[in-house]
Amino acid sequence: MRDFSWCDRLNEPDTIVRPVLNGGFSLRSRRLLRALIDQPQIRVEIPPPEVRETEPIRMHWFNNVVNEDVQLTAALRPQLEAVRIRYAPLPLCMRFALEEAGPVHAGMSVMRLFGLHGWRRRLVSIDSPIVRYGIPQSAIDESPYEPSIKKLLEHYGYGVQVAPKHLDVPLR
Repeated sequence: MRDFSWCDRLNEPDTIVRPVLNGGFSLRSRRLLRALIDQPQIRVEIPPPEVRETEPIRMHWFNNVVNEDVQLTAALRPQLEAVRIRYAPLPLCMRFALEEAGPVHAGMSVMRLFGLHGWRRRLVSIDSPIVRYGIPQSAIDESPYEPSIKKLLEHYGYGVQVAPKHLDVPLR
């Protein structure tokens, strides 16, 4: 289920909800890594990327690829739990890191987050810490949560750059 539509089903009886957890900013145990080696029936399938002959050379994955975080935290979760892999509870995951905020984060202080990850914002400099958004200010403003994430970055001293208005695209 996309775009946090699973939130409404969290407390439904006889319903199993497996949210996709953040793979781009995550901790992975030795036990998980060993399970993926020692249990050949548990396979993360990541097809090779298409190589684009540009300068610099870039790799591109097709949009229909199931990301490894989807595979590890949702699709393969029952198999991994069967070999004693444990997952942090959702409230802890929500405080650890976020890629995209949604209704499940309502009322949560972004000041308590440990990390951020996502296609919308990229760390482009560490000497003078700068985060560059790939979306314009209007798209940030459309999101119920992204303005507070931008404010969090500024609070911690990051320079925040926003894409020009001509890149005005909806968040999703």
